[in-house]
Amino acid sequence: QDFSDFGDLMQYHFGKRAQAVTVSVSVFVLMGACIAYHVLMKQCAFTAFHAAFDWLGVHVHWTPSAAALFVCLLFPLTNVKEFATLVRFNSLGIPFLLFTIVFITYHGVHAVATHAPMDDIAFGAKSTFGVLGGIVTLSFFIHNAIQPIIRHSNPANYARDVTAAYVLVGMSYITVGVLGYIGFPTGVPIQQNFLDAFPAKYANDIYHFWDVVEYISVVLMDTLSRDVFAFAARMSLLLQLATVYPLFFVIIRTQVFGLVFQNTWPSAWRVVLLNLGIMATTTAFAVYYPHVGDILRFTGAAGGLVLIFIAPIGLHWKQQRAQRLWTWGSMLTAKLQMALGTKTRSTRCLMRPKIMRSENKHHPAMLLKLAVLYVELEAWQGALALCTLVLETTKWNTFSQFNEAVFLSGAVAIALHHATQSGEYFAYLAENPPHNLRSYRVLLLAGMQLDSQPDSPDAVERSRVLYVEAYNRLTGGVRIPSPTPSEAAAMELYHTSRKSESERIQLWLADPNVWDSFGMDLFDTNHPFLASLTFEYALRRGGCRSVETLVTMGRVHHRLKRTDKAELVLEQALRLDYYAHPTRFWLGVVSFRWSQHFKREVRGAVAFQRVYRGHCGRTAKRVVAIRKAAELAREAVARDAMHDEDWFLVFLRWNAAARSIQSLLPIARAKRDKIARRAWLHKHKALLRRVVSHSNDRLVQTCFAAIVEFVVVARQDQHDAAVLLQHAARKWLGRRHLARLAAKHAEQQKLLVVFLGKANKRWKADCFFAWRTCRERTKSLRRASALRIQCAYRSFKARQVLRANMARQVRVRQFMAQLVVSRDGLCMRKTFHALAVSALAARLHKHACATRIQKIMRGRFARALV
Repeated sequence: QDFSDFGDLMQYHFGKRAQAVTVSVSVFVLMGACIAYHVLMKQCAFTAFHAAFDWLGVHVHWTPSAAALFVCLLFPLTNVKEFATLVRFNSLGIPFLLFTIVFITYHGVHAVATHAPMDDIAFGAKSTFGVLGGIVTLSFFIHNAIQPIIRHSNPANYARDVTAAYVLVGMSYITVGVLGYIGFPTGVPIQQNFLDAFPAKYANDIYHFWDVVEYISVVLMDTLSRDVFAFAARMSLLLQLATVYPLFFVIIRTQVFGLVFQNTWPSAWRVVLLNLGIMATTTAFAVYYPHVGDILRFTGAAGGLVLIFIAPIGLHWKQQRAQRLWTWGSMLTAKLQMALGTKTRSTRCLMRPKIMRSENKHHPAMLLKLAVLYVELEAWQGALALCTLVLETTKWNTFSQFNEAVFLSGAVAIALHHATQSGEYFAYLAENPPHNLRSYRVLLLAGMQLDSQPDSPDAVERSRVLYVEAYNRLTGGVRIPSPTPSEAAAMELYHTSRKSESERIQLWLADPNVWDSFGMDLFDTNHPFLASLTFEYALRRGGCRSVETLVTMGRVHHRLKRTDKAELVLEQALRLDYYAHPTRFWLGVVSFRWSQHFKREVRGAVAFQRVYRGHCGRTAKRVVAIRKAAELAREAVARDAMHDEDWFLVFLRWNAAARSIQSLLPIARAKRDKIARRAWLHKHKALLRRVVSHSNDRLVQTCFAAIVEFVVVARQDQHDAAVLLQHAARKWLGRRHLARLAAKHAEQQKLLVVFLGKANKRWKADCFFAWRTCRERTKSLRRASALRIQCAYRSFKARQVLRANMARQVRVRQFMAQLVVSRDGLCMRKTFHALAVSALAARLHKHACATRIQKIMRGRFARALV
């Protein structure tokens, strides 16, 4: 079976939990790789940009933390949905990878070609070299990312492509590792990032690692500008890792979301949230713990222990266990490899299946499985020899599959035409039947074999005894929890029939359902040869008439490579139910002719469904078009019916607009009056202050000016109030007139409806003439009444205004006379104060009267409209 991912393989063999553990470890390893890539890109970006700033003479505060944040500019690329886009973007890093390899090769070859004698150098090994296995396992596992890249390629070249990819990876690692180590400067400690050693001069008094790091950070910036080749190598490594970095985000996203949601792109916000978490983690490591070697060795060791040593060994162990091919040697080899795997020291091909071993020839389970294989291949003599060997070398109490071996021996004896021996084998299994068969069925099978020899009276008598024993076991044994229809019929016959036992047994044996269900059970236990004999026995009794039984019988013949018989039986089942899925499927498997016929039927049905769906679609489209046309016609009729009332709708809209304007106009006027009054009040107060502070002559002039201005303002207030009352009265009269016109129009419409139904045209003309005359007379009367009312109201208001003006003038003359008589200052202040208070009280009284009049008029208008 082809698996798209290693996690799917673990789920297939060990379950969902193993898949979750494998995917979690894989994501952990990929996270370690992302952290290492981020750290390397930060270091390359810091040194390269620092050198570039020095060359350009630009003074920028450039720190490693800023370089780590600069790498975060790749975040938009990590959210790309299409995997192929990132693969094509990754291919852009191939030239930079080749340049890096050329750079390391050049330094290695140059060091080999120009090296000094190394007689004084002593080579030694460290006991901690095994930790490098963690980095090696992570490096090789990272290249598992090639699986989704070539998943949709040509399957024929799949193994070739993977092999070539891993060979090229190994060669590149060897080249970079060997020549890079040779090309390192003499006396310089090897750094976690090999480029930190090119170019740099190290002092002779540096002994500690952190001193080296501090020294490199100072000296490297000064010497980097002198080595353009090293600068180009750093830029190449930076660009190469920038093309690979987003690809790992997509691989992590695919594995995590494929495990949790079974969908590699559940939603955009989930993808962005996951990428944001990964980017934050890698940035934090790049800023606070930028040690590539430590990150790689720990994540690689943990991931390699599970993904390279434990998981493959477990898969191979399960395969060996399933095939029962384990030996003590292979067990010791597996344990040795697991022990080596914990130390990250192992080789690959330490375990191989030992298929043919001498000790397995005396293994009864192995021999029994081999006998089953011989039966499948119809090698009956070899199967009989193996079954005989198993029965002779084992006993029922020492070998758990002893009864299965006896049952297989009986089946082989039938194939070799030894009916009596096969009957004896099956009769032996009556007490402990194998394959979850019921005991009476094993006796039926034994009796059927003995009954197939009519020339032997002893065999016929023995078969009769076996049939009786089988019937007694069925009816007198333990109650069957879920009986088959044949068993239920036998029990009902046993409890309800008054016939003798021999007659009931004959009826039971003549029931074809007994043999049909028995044959289907034998086929389910992987014995098609015995099932075919049972079905033939059922056919002689008139059985095999249902579709399910015929399909099972056809599968039996197909299993035994009897294609013609299988086709005939499945054709009979097809006649009973033409559209049954199992019948059509197995008939298509057995017969190429029928499979082509079914394919043509499917194509014809699909074409007919397509034509029918098109016809239904066109019919529905026509119905929708007719319905839409009818709706448009109804809308047109409705518009025509509403045409007579359009003038009224327009009139209502105009009336609403006029009311809104009329409601806003008093508000604006009131605001304007309020502002004017407020200004007048301030001016009046200023005048009073000036009057108090000036002489008597000036006081008299000021008083007269204030009185004149007061009179002008009072007259203006009276005029505004009269205009407002006139507007309100005209509005109320207009609304009342409109309501009367609307009521009259409604009555006229009713009269028109009545009169239009008359046939006498003269009568209609007279009615219209009388109606028109009455209407004109009514209009003239109403107009004359409105004019009289307006004239009377205006004359009344004018008389009121005149009386008020005359009274005001009298009061003003009296006041002025009092001012001339008395010139005492205190009297004048009290007088002007009283004047101001009286003016304010008059103004408030006017405002209250106007508000009350407005409320009364609005109430009348509202009642008139209702």
